[in-house]
Amino acid sequence: MQQIKNFIMAFRGHSPRVISIPKHNTVVTNIDRITVNTDFVKNTLYIGYESQMQNTLRFLNGITLFLIEDIDDFSIPNKNDNCIVVFPRDTDLDELTEKCASLISNQNLVFEDTYILLDAFLSQEKLQDIIEVAAQTINNPIAILDNSYKVIASSATCTTDDFQWNDIISRGYCSYEFITMFSNIEEIKNETKLNQPFFTGCLASPLRRCISRLTVGWNHMGYLLSIEANGRISERNLIFLQVLSRLLAKMIDAGNRAVGGKLYSDYGSVLLDCLNGNFSDRKTLLDCMKNTSFKLNSRYYILVIDIGLYNNTYDIRVDHLREHINQVFKGAISVSYMNDAVILFESGMTEKEMMEYLSKHRDYYAKNKLRIGFSDSFDDLFLSRKYHDQTIRILKLLAKLNPSECIVSYEDYKLYDLMLSGLKKYKMDIKGYISRECASIIEYDQQNDTRYFETLYYYIQFNRNLKCTADKLFIHKNTVSYRISRARELFNIDLEDAEVRLKFSYSYMLQELLKADLFD
Repeated sequence: MQQIKNFIMAFRGHSPRVISIPKHNTVVTNIDRITVNTDFVKNTLYIGYESQMQNTLRFLNGITLFLIEDIDDFSIPNKNDNCIVVFPRDTDLDELTEKCASLISNQNLVFEDTYILLDAFLSQEKLQDIIEVAAQTINNPIAILDNSYKVIASSATCTTDDFQWNDIISRGYCSYEFITMFSNIEEIKNETKLNQPFFTGCLASPLRRCISRLTVGWNHMGYLLSIEANGRISERNLIFLQVLSRLLAKMIDAGNRAVGGKLYSDYGSVLLDCLNGNFSDRKTLLDCMKNTSFKLNSRYYILVIDIGLYNNTYDIRVDHLREHINQVFKGAISVSYMNDAVILFESGMTEKEMMEYLSKHRDYYAKNKLRIGFSDSFDDLFLSRKYHDQTIRILKLLAKLNPSECIVSYEDYKLYDLMLSGLKKYKMDIKGYISRECASIIEYDQQNDTRYFETLYYYIQFNRNLKCTADKLFIHKNTVSYRISRARELFNIDLEDAEVRLKFSYSYMLQELLKADLFD
C-alpha cells in the first residue's frame, strides 16, 4: 500500500488517523464521492463522511475509504479487509476531494514514467543503461554512489557544467573531505527519509542536489544523486526517483551477493566484500582473488580513521586525507566504509612498533580532529570483518574513556572490550563485579569528595612509584604518599598482595565503563 502511504504523507498537515490498512497491495486509479447510489468497486478511492458508511461498511471488502468524522461512535468491522483513513471534523470535503484527484492524476503520470523505467530494466542489461533512461526522464543528470562513495554509474547523455559534480564523476569516487561534508547533512546524519528523496544545497554550487538513500531493509547500498542542471525536479520526478531508488537498491544488493566466480582486479572491492560479509567461505574468497596479487601468508592490520569530527578546512575537491594515507601506509588498500576510512595494511610490525609508527603523525591527527585505531595483526583475509569490528569498538571506547587521545590499539583496550562484550551479552549488573574492597573505597570517595581509589589504582599501575603516580595525577609526590598511608589506615588494604592489586585493576576498568555510560 505504498501509494496510500504516500497519500497519507501528503495530508499529514490534516492529522489523519489510519484505522486499517489491508495486507494485500491495492492501487487506486480513480476517485469518487460517496452517495446513496454508490456502487463500490476496488481500485477506486471513495471520499465522504463516516455517517454515510455506518450501515454499509460491514458489507464491503477490499475498498479504500477516506472519511471525515461526523459521528461519535463509528464502528469498524474487524473481518473486512478495507483501507480506512479518517480525517478530523474540520476537514473540507471539496478540498480533500480536489487534492486526492490531483494526487491520483500525478500518480498516473508517474505510472507512465515507471513503465519506461520497467521497460528499461527488462530490456537493458547494464545499470548504466537504466541510469541513462532515468536521467532522460527527469531531464537532469543522475549519479549512483555505492556505500563506499565510489561512483558506480552516471548519466553520459544528460550532463552539467557544475564543477563539483563533474570532479566527482571524473575521478570516480568522493574525497574524504566531501564524505565528511556529505555525512553531516542533517537527513543523512539522522537517517531520516530512508526511502524518500530530499533536496540539499551545496556551498560550492548554486544548483540544488536531490539525494535518495538506496536501502534494502536496513542494509545501506549507497545513494542516488541528481542535480537541477536543466530545470527544477518536480513532485512527479521525486516519486519517480523514489521508485528508481528502490529498484537500484535491489539490483546493487543482488550484485553484491553474487560474488561467487567473480574475478577482481580492484583490491578495494575485495576488501569491501570482506567487510560486508559477502564471501560465504574462504574458498570463495580465494577463487575471487585469483586476479589479484594479495599475499595470503602475510601479516595485516585493519586501521580505521574516524572522520566524523574531521576538521575539514580543505577544499572538498582535494583529497587531502587520502594523500596522507597513501604516503604513510604505502601499498595499503584504503576504502570508505560506514563513513570511516578503512585501511588494510600489510606489515610485519608488532603492535608496539605500529603504535610508535602512528605516534609520529599524532600532531596531524590531533590538528584535524581525527581518531585512528588499529586491530590485532592477522593473516586470514577472510576474517577482515572481525578485525574491522574490533577496531570500531575500541574507537567508540576511546571516544568515551579518553576523548583527548587520537590513537588507539586493540591491544591496549582488549580487556575493556572483553568486559563490555561479556557483561552486555549476559545483561549483567556491572556494579556487582566491582570487588567489595574497591566498592567501599569508591563509596567513601563519593561521600567525602576524596580520590583514594584513583590514587591507589595509578600507584599500583606504576609499580608503586610515587613520582610517576604524582605526575599522572598532577599532584606532588608527598600528596601521593599521604593518600597511600591514609588509605591503608582507613581501608586496611595490603598493596603487597598480588590478588588485591588485580582487584584494583579490573575494578577500576569496570568503574570507568560505568562512568562512561557504555552499558546503556
